[in-house]
Amino acid sequence: MNILKSYCGTLILFFFILGSCEKEEAVPQQNNEVEPHSALDYYNKGLDTRDPDEKLHFYNEGLKVVKGIEDTMLVSLLEGKAYAFFKKRNIDSASKVIDSLLIAAEIQKDTFFLSKGLYRKSLVFRYLNQPDLSFEYAFKARRLNLRAGDTALAARRSFDMANAQIEMGDYTGSQVSATEALKYLNPKFNAQIEMGDNTGSQVSATEALKYLNPEFDSIFMSATYNLIGLAYLDQGFYQEAIKEYNNALEYAVRTKDSLTFRHNIAIALKNQGKYDEAIEILEEIVKSDYPDSISKSRYIDNLAFAYWTKDPSAQIDSLLFEALEMRKQLNDLEGLHSSYDHLADYFQEKDEKRALDYARKSYETAAAATAYSAELKALKKLIPLVDENEKSAYIERYVYLDDSLDKASSKAKYHFAKVRYDEEQKEEEIFHLEVKNFNQALEAERLQSRNIIYLLSILVVLLVAGLLLYSTIQRNKRKRLKEIYLTESRMSKRIHDELANEVYNLMSKFEAKGDAETVHTLDLIYRKTRDISREISQIDTGENFDKALISNLSSNAGEAKLILRGENAVDWGKVSEEKKIVIYRVLQELLVNMKKHSDASFVAIAFNLTGNHLYINYSDNGKGMVQEETRYGNGFMNIQYRLNKVNGEISYDTEPGKGFKASIDMRI
Repeated sequence: MNILKSYCGTLILFFFILGSCEKEEAVPQQNNEVEPHSALDYYNKGLDTRDPDEKLHFYNEGLKVVKGIEDTMLVSLLEGKAYAFFKKRNIDSASKVIDSLLIAAEIQKDTFFLSKGLYRKSLVFRYLNQPDLSFEYAFKARRLNLRAGDTALAARRSFDMANAQIEMGDYTGSQVSATEALKYLNPKFNAQIEMGDNTGSQVSATEALKYLNPEFDSIFMSATYNLIGLAYLDQGFYQEAIKEYNNALEYAVRTKDSLTFRHNIAIALKNQGKYDEAIEILEEIVKSDYPDSISKSRYIDNLAFAYWTKDPSAQIDSLLFEALEMRKQLNDLEGLHSSYDHLADYFQEKDEKRALDYARKSYETAAAATAYSAELKALKKLIPLVDENEKSAYIERYVYLDDSLDKASSKAKYHFAKVRYDEEQKEEEIFHLEVKNFNQALEAERLQSRNIIYLLSILVVLLVAGLLLYSTIQRNKRKRLKEIYLTESRMSKRIHDELANEVYNLMSKFEAKGDAETVHTLDLIYRKTRDISREISQIDTGENFDKALISNLSSNAGEAKLILRGENAVDWGKVSEEKKIVIYRVLQELLVNMKKHSDASFVAIAFNLTGNHLYINYSDNGKGMVQEETRYGNGFMNIQYRLNKVNGEISYDTEPGKGFKASIDMRI
């Protein structure tokens, strides 16, 4: 844990980079004219200045003229005011303004500013060194960001959560949150991570940067990868840590960040026992002019310790003391603890008194910095070196810290649960409570599984019943269609064999008597009888259906010119017998109506099979009709009735003098 804590300066740097980049949001203006001394005017003036005191002045003036709690400028001004207090490092005042912002945003149902307020509240607790509450508010803000579909902000809140978790010692949870931050940048990255496509996920993450602020989001990406690497390092997964540091290097846009990531790689290599590789990197970055003084002292100190770890006989006093003096001048308590810790190790075999002195200073600086894990490590090193009179106090402090850190770690790992156990409660009681909770969870899971099974069973029964009902309805439809078709066929045969023949014989008798007028009348009746017989005659629905259909259409077109298109491209073998009959009869009905009423000279019919839908488009250049008449004519009602039986649809487009069009859609 201390190895990880020694890099917290880098993490905090990224904290403030990310925090300072999310400034107050500009309100979209409805027009170019802003009323002087209005809330919007004061807000814009606050945005235009960098001085936090001037910002506060303008935002306060703006708040004086807001029109009430429902005024949308209220939340903008409060958020800007909170930001200004942050710039002044006045955290207490910022927190009070944020509380007002959260109330106003809740009343206005403004999700965006509600999430901004929660984020600002998370920052407050970060400043106050309360990572559990910082995590909680970052989590709430992220939830609102995800509801709004803003994955870029959700990624940043995930990063905040990861930092809070690492401060609480929950390194596994921190890795999860940091990885989520990367996933939220690009859905494709998320899918590829889950599939194990690391190369693809890197490409997707790179693509995500194209849609974001290039420099800032590169810093964000590199910081996130570095955070994942630090968590791996603390858990002893050094190769995985190196991989993540290299990912961080890929997105690094600043030299000082690159040096930090390379330094972390060197530490991982040292921990693997690859001293030469680690020393080579540390020697190179120590010579660089880019790192700040705090980083430079850390690099020198770790280089010296790498020399000594490789060769315990190495003389590294000068380097260790050089780093120590730099840290004293900077009042870098965390760095001083690390220097004293290394000096205690270095002198343990050489000078026990000096080792004790540096171990004591290591403990004192850790305590002054309130770095509890560092203090715990210092105590572990100090206790064997002190005499018996001092040991008891140090041991008592060690036990207290160890117990407290364990509880904090458990709290983080279980997502900062509200239920806490009394530290004086017996282990047996804790054990029984855990068993009870476990059994309750199992019982809840069993009940849930049973309910799911019941629900699935009901769904299956309903599905089967629905399928049976649908099958019965369709079977009845086919049966009725078949009966209609057979009835029509019988009527056609009787009309042709009986009525038409009788008329023809009668017509022959009158023709012999020379009664021309009667013969002409009988001839008309004979022709109509024959036409009716043909209209309801038997249909060849087998392999020759297409030929029968074309023949029928041609004969019913009369003197009008008929153009067919696409009929040969349809696979008629896929069309059921019932639907072939309907197609045949419907087109026949349209052509009969055309021949009787429209005086059309041109008819076009186009067939188009797309997927499992057959589309038929009919058009003629006849005299057309009133659209309303298509709802009541017998022919149109017959057409609609036939199509309804096979779940087909037809629509008409016609006006007097503009021809007639019909569009048929039938699922085959």
